[in-house]
Amino acid sequence: MEVSTLEELINTGEYSKIERAFKLAFSIPVNEFLDKKNLFLGLLSLKKLPLELFNLVKLEKLVLSENEITSIPEDIRFLKNLKILVLSFNQLKDLPKGFSGLKKLENIYLSNNLFQKIPKELFELDQLSVISLRNAHFIKEIPEDISKLTKLKHIEITSGQINKIPNSLFKLKNLESLILSDNNIRKISKAISTLNNLKVIDFSRNMLDSLPMEIKKLKNVEKLNLSQNQFSNEEKEKIKKILPNCKIQF
Repeated sequence: MEVSTLEELINTGEYSKIERAFKLAFSIPVNEFLDKKNLFLGLLSLKKLPLELFNLVKLEKLVLSENEITSIPEDIRFLKNLKILVLSFNQLKDLPKGFSGLKKLENIYLSNNLFQKIPKELFELDQLSVISLRNAHFIKEIPEDISKLTKLKHIEITSGQINKIPNSLFKLKNLESLILSDNNIRKISKAISTLNNLKVIDFSRNMLDSLPMEIKKLKNVEKLNLSQNQFSNEEKEKIKKILPNCKIQF
């Protein structure tokens, strides 16, 4: 998709929506936004993004959620100071190559889109701390390249078709929150015991009937959601005993 010019956006009425949003939020015109670090452009039914947006090179947080965006222009690469990007509730199927230029990005929110797989561009962003992909209905796997994201603390992929967790994920030693609810996971590897910093685990609404004994090594886990799986009463009691200080939901 080509980036819309200012003239095209004015003609279609799209740019006027952005202009109104700028004025409502900050009471200043668009051309005075160059020093802004935070920008909210959600809930505007936007289909296209203007070139002018990518001149805001000091942006650190950009919210584009709840629009009708189908693609992100390559020019996103110019927003090199972005740390937080919210693209949830759009119609995205992929990300552009230029996305891998966002080297300072820490938090990415991609929930409720149309991704068929986790975008490979994310694995080039070594500062990522948070990946959120709720309602990822078409995602079937977590790529092995997830291990590249060594600073990742929170990963959330829900309502997908994932049937196993790759061993590479268990190399993410800084991970504190692992949310994989509402998938098709049948087994948890004993390698999960290497994630010593885990505090929150959500495996609810999967197809699990047991957990490895090695999970007892996770001394920092505070919350463990295992509801709507296939655990027997005997297995539930075993899990309670090996994690006595953890709040467990069956």
